[in-house]
Amino acid sequence: MSQAETERAVDNGLAGWLPESLMDPNGNSAMLRALFEGHPEMVLVAGADGRIAGANCRALAEFGYSCRELEGQPIEMLLPLAMRERHAGHVQRYLRHPADRDMCSFLNIKALDSRGA
Repeated sequence: MSQAETERAVDNGLAGWLPESLMDPNGNSAMLRALFEGHPEMVLVAGADGRIAGANCRALAEFGYSCRELEGQPIEMLLPLAMRERHAGHVQRYLRHPADRDMCSFLNIKALDSRGA
């Protein structure tokens, strides 16, 4: 997404959001927000419960959802139905035994947008 597209997304209410737990209570979160919003890839933040806690404007624009529609939803809502249970199992195993690894490093996962495509 270009800078102009990002600015339009912000103007159209599609700016992403970060979980409050990542925000600096002293108001010094501008750099984090700039890195998050300006990232060229879609970025989603999920809590330990597997629910969406944040998304950058690129993710909102690409998936076609608003903040209200995504916040608190299980991350699996963005996966095809056939992949949801398997993904939830991967998340649970990771939470029991966290280790550094690339996301989707061994999976061929497709995501769904708000139209189901």
